[in-house]
Amino acid sequence: MKTLDAVKAHRRMLRAGLGVIGAVALLGMTLRAQVAAGYETDTIDAAQPGAFVGGFAVLPGGSYALFDGASVVEISAKDGSFVRTLYTPPSFVFGAFIAVDPTETWLYFGESSFGNIVEVELSTLSSRLAANVPLPFDLAFDPLGRAFLSWTDSFVNPGRVSLLGLDDGSLDDVILTSDASGPLGFDAAGDLLYVQPDTSSFPPPPDQSELLRFTRSQIESAIGNGELSSMDGEVLGLLDGGFGLAVDESGDVLVSDSVYSKITEIDVETLEERLLWSVGYLFVGDTFVDFIPPDQGAFERFQPGTSGELVTIESDFVSFNFARRIRPRRPSLSTTPASPIPVGPFVLELKDGPANGFALVLVGGGTTAESQYKNSTWPAPLFVGLSFPPFFLLLLPLDARGGFALNADNPGFPGVTLGAQVVVGESASGPFFGTSQPLDLMFQ
Repeated sequence: MKTLDAVKAHRRMLRAGLGVIGAVALLGMTLRAQVAAGYETDTIDAAQPGAFVGGFAVLPGGSYALFDGASVVEISAKDGSFVRTLYTPPSFVFGAFIAVDPTETWLYFGESSFGNIVEVELSTLSSRLAANVPLPFDLAFDPLGRAFLSWTDSFVNPGRVSLLGLDDGSLDDVILTSDASGPLGFDAAGDLLYVQPDTSSFPPPPDQSELLRFTRSQIESAIGNGELSSMDGEVLGLLDGGFGLAVDESGDVLVSDSVYSKITEIDVETLEERLLWSVGYLFVGDTFVDFIPPDQGAFERFQPGTSGELVTIESDFVSFNFARRIRPRRPSLSTTPASPIPVGPFVLELKDGPANGFALVLVGGGTTAESQYKNSTWPAPLFVGLSFPPFFLLLLPLDARGGFALNADNPGFPGVTLGAQVVVGESASGPFFGTSQPLDLMFQ
């Protein structure tokens, strides 16, 4: 059966009682789940086990909105605790999406049981029916604040992407897709990113779902003037599947896969694909995703933890519903013994850098506030927080675990403090990925 989402059908089967699959998959997640090097992750309980989570978004202020199978609720990003109910449908529905408009004034909830798209004012919680569409799948706003909807009119027909008039519920088709509906998003330039799934079998065939890009000019040309097809999109990558889509601050596309249980990042400039997160088992997967832009840096490996955050719902649809957060992590620099370092030998150690990469060890006259440095050949800026002079530099290879242990000696420098920091990269000539926290070395 070619469905709007074979995934939805599978989720309903699981929810109906296939608890054994959930238990086995949970064991698999415990044994095999992994996050890519240069990132860290944590989870909180987002909804009760077995709840059919049908939509997720990060709210203004940082809390989370999700549809827990009964209501759209706001939960704390700190611990998942209930904050308030935002909207309750008049009857049971299967949720499709939650989206917040660019002004952060309105929340939109779409459900696929009756096809209603409801607008909720976040300040007052007043709600109204904004549109009725047979089978809505995903909603995204372009940089002009216009809403675009991924949907279909039956379980057996291909999907489409339409400009949705939120004032009158009107639909203007801009893309007629070749298969079932998929997730969509926009980059800062106004280009539309869309995952065209392959539902010729279930699970879907590996490497047959396409990440497509339609330029802003293409989209504008189709508004009110006919439709584009999937063939008009530029193929940026081939995926095993796709359920949720987010775009980071640099335009990289982050795609969740709830069947193959992973998150893939696609660099739209280099077309490099990188696995950010993987459970390693079918059907214990990540579904809805949202991206929190960085306070500094970029959402790239080995950057500071404030360099953006990807939040995704992870569920086996039977026994757990987590909100998983993935953020960059810097390499860790330390000494043994810790400062103040006594007279005699000590070890300067780096952990969690790029495997088999290189490290530049910088030593200066102490630590200071970090400054940001950027080069066009680096994927992200470097943050350096050392006082100069004095200054010297060491070049060291990293082992297969991304670290080194440098044996050193304190011959007796009472009261002297130096600053050390490590720059990590792919090779001695770069590209460079990030830096460790600057570390004061206080000698006795």
